[in-house]
Amino acid sequence: MHFDDFLLKINSSLVSGLPGEIAQLELAPLGRGNLEESMKNAQNPKYSAVLAMAYPIDSATNICFIERKAYPGVHSGQIGFPGGKREEEDNDLMQTALRETLEEVGVEVSPAQVLGQLSPLYIPPSNFFVQPFIAALERQPKFIADEIEVERVLEFSLQELLDERNLIDTQVSVGEQGFKLNTRAFRIGEHIIWGATAMMVSEIRYMLR
Repeated sequence: MHFDDFLLKINSSLVSGLPGEIAQLELAPLGRGNLEESMKNAQNPKYSAVLAMAYPIDSATNICFIERKAYPGVHSGQIGFPGGKREEEDNDLMQTALRETLEEVGVEVSPAQVLGQLSPLYIPPSNFFVQPFIAALERQPKFIADEIEVERVLEFSLQELLDERNLIDTQVSVGEQGFKLNTRAFRIGEHIIWGATAMMVSEIRYMLR
């Protein structure tokens, strides 16, 4: 999709209203409840934010993802958007998303480049409430991956994310115990995008219809 068309449709959807859980649940793991149901059982959830950065490469829209380093935790090795936990010095969750993006991939995004926020999500395994934001950059940024947290920076074209042939039903392993979970996901080459990130991408797809 041409970058100008992407901006037009995303901005229009941000004004008219987000699709929300209707879109998110299409890519949710099997048996997942909606946000309200999930939050009922949450015990002091941690707040975090992520940033979906879109930018043109030869006029075609691309979006930045990261593959997280392997570590003892539920999100080990997963693919997601740059982002992380809110810190005390953050004025709001947008600042969290921008700070974490700079720390994780070395890209400084200004508040003016943020188009808006997507629908929030609660992630039960890690007890995180996540607020996604979406930003538009004028050109492809130069990435510097954080050596501690980021295995690699990934760039996927919007066309790959919109291609129905890249949607699969699969089983993933979660956490140190390797708990098996059935879920819908995106498979792009060797990479599997599932869980909260896939649910966010699903909302972006809906916004572009």
